[in-house]
Amino acid sequence: MDSIFVVLYACLESNYVNISFFRQWSERLIGLSTCPKDWLISLTTASSEDEVSNVLRDCLLETGEILGDRYNQLLLGFLYLAYQKQLISPEKFVGELIDVVDAADMEIIGCGNILVEPTGTMSVENVDGCVLEVLKQFAEDCSRLFKRLDAEVIYEKEKEIFEQ
Repeated sequence: MDSIFVVLYACLESNYVNISFFRQWSERLIGLSTCPKDWLISLTTASSEDEVSNVLRDCLLETGEILGDRYNQLLLGFLYLAYQKQLISPEKFVGELIDVVDAADMEIIGCGNILVEPTGTMSVENVDGCVLEVLKQFAEDCSRLFKRLDAEVIYEKEKEIFEQ
C-alpha cells in the first residue's frame, strides 16, 4: 500500500489539491480522533502551501520514507489529473512532465522521447501518444488512491497514523 504521506505530497506538488483541501481534510480527521497527532493539527493551521509541504516532508523524514520511483509515478499521475481538471495550464503540465522525468532520470515505460519533436513546442499535442497512455494509467491509479483518502475511510484503516 502506498504511504499516505507520499500520496499527499504528490497531490500537493502536482497542484492537484490546494491548502484548503488539506485544512478541510485534516479538520475532518481531527473530528474523528480522540487525540490527534501534531502533524495533523499543523495541517489545519498551515497558512501556505510551503507550510503544508514542510509538515509533509517532516512526516516523510520521521517515517523514513523515500520519494523514489513510486512518488514520481504518483506525481506524474496527479499532474495529468490536474491538467485534465484545468488546474494547471497545458504549458505548465508539459514543462512539469519534462522536469519530473528528467530530474528522476526516469524512462516512461516502453516510450521514446516525451515530445514527438524534441525541439517542438511544449504543447500537449506535441507529447508522444505512448507517454500520454502511460500517464493516463498513472492518473487512473492516482484517482483511486485519492478516493481512498476520504477521512472516514482512511481513519478506520490507518488509525495509528492519526492518533497519539
